[in-house]
Order: sequence, then C-alpha cells, then structure tokens
Amino acid sequence: LEYGGSDMFVRDNERLDDPANVWLHEYVHSRQAFAPTRETRWLTEGTAVYYAALLTLEQERITFAEFSEFIDDGARPAYDDVVLSDPGTWTDSAQYIKGPLAAGRIDEAMREETDQTGTFEETVARLNGVDGRVTQAELLDAVEDVGGPASRTAATDYTETTAGVTMWNDTTHSRLFGQLPADVRYALPNESAGYRVSGPYRNGTVGSPVSLAAGETLRVDALVANDGGTEGDYNATLTVDGSVVDSATGTVAAGGERTVPLSHSFAEAGTD
Repeated sequence: LEYGGSDMFVRDNERLDDPANVWLHEYVHSRQAFAPTRETRWLTEGTAVYYAALLTLEQERITFAEFSEFIDDGARPAYDDVVLSDPGTWTDSAQYIKGPLAAGRIDEAMREETDQTGTFEETVARLNGVDGRVTQAELLDAVEDVGGPASRTAATDYTETTAGVTMWNDTTHSRLFGQLPADVRYALPNESAGYRVSGPYRNGTVGSPVSLAAGETLRVDALVANDGGTEGDYNATLTVDGSVVDSATGTVAAGGERTVPLSHSFAEAGTD
C-alpha cells in the first residue's frame, strides 16, 4: 500500500524474485507526483506494474522469459476492446494488465526512435512537474518531447485505440534496454553416455532408468546452460532422498553450456 505522498507499507513475506514485485511497485507509487485526469488514470498502476517488473529484471532476480510472460498478459483477448484513455471500456483491472504492456511498448518505441537516449521514465519525470492534472495531450506532448513524433504516434495508438498491443522479444530487449541478465538452467543427460557406473561388478555406461547394486558409484554428467545475456553462476547438486550428496559450482558464459559431473557411491540397497 502506498499512502500519502511518499509513505508505503509492504508485508514482509512479499518476495523480491517476482515480476509482480510489491516492494518496487509501491516504491514507484511513492515516486509518482503527477495527478492524472480520467484519460491518464491508467498511468498510475500501469507504470507501477511495468517498472516493478522491469527493475526486478534489471536486478537479475527474474529471467526475461518470466518478465515477458508477465507483461504479455495484457495482450490477452479479454483486453481487445479496452481503450486505456477511456476507463469506461476497462475490464478485469485493465490498468494493471494492459497498462503495463502499453507503457512498455511506448518505452520501447521511444528507445528505438532516440537510439536509446529517450525513455518513458524521463517522460514520467516530466509529468511529475506538471502544474495541475495531467491531460492526455500533456502526456503525448511529453512523449514527443523526449522520444520524437513516431513515439507520439505509438503512444496515441496504444492509449486511444483498441489496436493490438504485443510483447517485444528478447533480441529487441537486449538491443534497446541493455544486456539481459544470466538465465542458468539445468538438465539431465539425454544419452546413456551421460550416466556411468563403477564398482566391484562393472565399469561403463548405463541407460535410463538406472539400476544399481550396493557398492556401486554412479556419475551423472549434468548439463548446465546459460540462456541469458551475461555470465552467470551455477550451483548444480545431486540429491538422494532429499539430501545433497554432491555439488559443483562455477560460472557459465552467456549463451554457453557445460557438462558438470556429479557422483555418489551407494553403500546400501534402497527402494524405488
């Protein structure tokens, strides 16, 4: 909850690694000094949701895929007839759902036209200085002053019409918003060569599902890949009955992958 001009209250169990980051959402509200009119009312929640997710991505607490899926919610058919500058058309909290997507697309258009020097954040800062309530014309004027005429056209389409609004992809985001954070993922080997058994009875590869005898050691060549835009840390673990029995840490380059061997010796027979 944002209360008054700069105070906010957040429950201590709200997470930071969530595109709907309440801490940042309420912080953005505390930085909104503009007073909207009916036509610009969507800005209040639209920008709070958008910047909470964008800042969480920039802090590398979520992946671009999580950010994209969250913001793209505004492209659902439920919002096809919503005109953001006309609250009478809003359905299902459109200002919270379609508003962030529109804010993001305006931001993208401004960065594209200005070679990344003009942003929607600067536009909002200008609106904070408006004496009186911010009209639709003042919003569009501020967008054009910062981002140029093409950005104004985009902002008009996204706020005054029912034109479809879609999410931009990771390539566009990396080009206009900066490098994507690391996105490390883990996977088991796809082939039997990735599973090796050694011990008193045999030494070699085994297929999946793996069946072992007591006294044998299993080595799993786990796969670690980084689909993000910067180098990332990994912590690969092998667990047995919920307990970690082997682990490996390190870094993996952006767009890179590596094989990480993990092993464990089974002294006693277990159950399926």
